[in-house]
Amino acid sequence: MQGRGYDRPTVTNQLVPARRGRARGTSPGTAPPAHGRLGSVLALQRMAGNRAVRALVARDPKVVRIGNEQVRVASDDEKAEAERIVKDVKANFGVTFDSMATKKAALERYPKDSVPEANRQALDVRVWELDELRAIQKALKHFAPVLGDARKKTLPKAGPQEFVTVGRLNTAPDDDPKVLGDETRGEYFRDQKAFGVFDRDPDAPAGDDAVERVATHEIAHGIFDPHLEEFMKATGYWKKHSVKLPEKQRTEGPPDGYADTNAAEDLAQSVMYFFVDPKRLKEGDGRGRKKGTWGNPCPKRHAFIKRIVGSWTKKR
Repeated sequence: MQGRGYDRPTVTNQLVPARRGRARGTSPGTAPPAHGRLGSVLALQRMAGNRAVRALVARDPKVVRIGNEQVRVASDDEKAEAERIVKDVKANFGVTFDSMATKKAALERYPKDSVPEANRQALDVRVWELDELRAIQKALKHFAPVLGDARKKTLPKAGPQEFVTVGRLNTAPDDDPKVLGDETRGEYFRDQKAFGVFDRDPDAPAGDDAVERVATHEIAHGIFDPHLEEFMKATGYWKKHSVKLPEKQRTEGPPDGYADTNAAEDLAQSVMYFFVDPKRLKEGDGRGRKKGTWGNPCPKRHAFIKRIVGSWTKKR
């Protein structure tokens, strides 16, 4: 199943995708009353969301075309940085920013009659924010040894790269607008060798790492899924892909509630934590979860992923 969006409770700094790998947005927290100009900005944030505020307060923001994409920048320096990122991602990781190709991949994944036609019609590309380009680059760097030209040395028998395109879209065709919070944040389209990131929670704080987390999760589906059976045996929780072992036989639970969906989402979510928040993976969510339940410390998962990642850089 393709990984998708996440709910990330602010109190534990965890990223918990909702149903079927969907990434949901960060739950807004509370803040003390503010006054004056700062208070006005915070009020605007609550009404319009941080993304809108960033656009409003940016210095002379404008949208420029870089390759196949549109990117919002606030200066010539930002435009130059965006151009460097797009070039670097292609040269070093073999991945092209192409939202139109990703949109096509999503429509192929959800053909007519599989979802409401209105949802398919609503699907559209989005302008990239510079911080989103940075986040994609950071996510890809986690997997650098097995991407682009480096892959030929580390995985000579692995075959073609699992994805070659990344795009920025608004919403997934199978999101249900009638269900509160049913909003995809990311999805991996295996057959089309693409992954996409979708609209973030409008109240997500500026500069947070939500996009990096979502992208890392989706990339993990492509890179790590061949290790799924081995992962299940090593971690002692899943009997089959979507079937858990009897409670008494479980030795370690998944890192969070979304990872508890099935073994593939468990693996992808565990990989995300390994790279983005390793302490959270090793020590659990801090709520004293019982061993063998989700949210517990996951040293077995950390050790398993560490071994796989370590194998990428061994001399051959």
